[in-house]
Amino acid sequence: MSEQRKENYLTAVSPDAILWACLKIFGKKSLSICAASPHWFASAAKMAEVEVEMVESGFDFGGDCDIDNLYFESFEPKKGWICYQNFGEKLGDYDINIFDCGSFAAVSTKDCMLLKELKDFLGGGIKEGRLWNFDLRYISLNLLCQNRPLPTKEEIQKSNDIFFAMRTVLEKGNRFFDPIECGDKTVKRFFPLLLKPSMYCVKEDIFERMRQLGYAPKVHYKPIYRLKPFASSYLSSAEELYKAEISLPLEIEAAEAFLEICDEYSRRGCSF
Repeated sequence: MSEQRKENYLTAVSPDAILWACLKIFGKKSLSICAASPHWFASAAKMAEVEVEMVESGFDFGGDCDIDNLYFESFEPKKGWICYQNFGEKLGDYDINIFDCGSFAAVSTKDCMLLKELKDFLGGGIKEGRLWNFDLRYISLNLLCQNRPLPTKEEIQKSNDIFFAMRTVLEKGNRFFDPIECGDKTVKRFFPLLLKPSMYCVKEDIFERMRQLGYAPKVHYKPIYRLKPFASSYLSSAEELYKAEISLPLEIEAAEAFLEICDEYSRRGCSF
């Protein structure tokens, strides 16, 4: 049993619900967020009436901010307030750990009182009394999930096996892109990579061609300051990351198709 599974945890409908609850309970007034983080970092903060400051991102998806987005363990985690990661081994020494479990999310903390507060808040803020009597401690929504099993070590290992097999295939085509260094401690659901600047212009064509072949690529993430509610100054590394990053579905066949498509479209060239 891993260290994470020895700790108490709660499951909720989504990571943004958990972050929103944490911000409300702590009464945070301001938050620094990497511009290349998931946009819901900023949305949850706004809903909790927290001021948001955008900070520069690293190409490992890390940055000097209040919440670390551990993109497949692509950088060495530091001690901080909240760690957001795919489920697996707990990484770093954080006050709160939020795990993406696919169709739901989990939260873990060593602070038993905080966990109780989160359970009350995410349970709709209800304080139960005798029989049917109750009161409300918080104005909230019921966002808890019941009896949702966390991913097993076997599921983590299976995703890693596919992930590293894809990396072997994709190494044949590294003139088109650079892989993002990833560890083996979390569940993988897609394979992230960074296109070379010469491929930026055809990124949309590659994306659409993959979809035509029945694969579902992703792009993570549009810089938060590009979104209307959070418009702020340009940050060069976050912008470059947005141009370069594309994620393949976790399928060996998707890696093979991607190489063929990159070879086809690379002949167009790019002026970036």
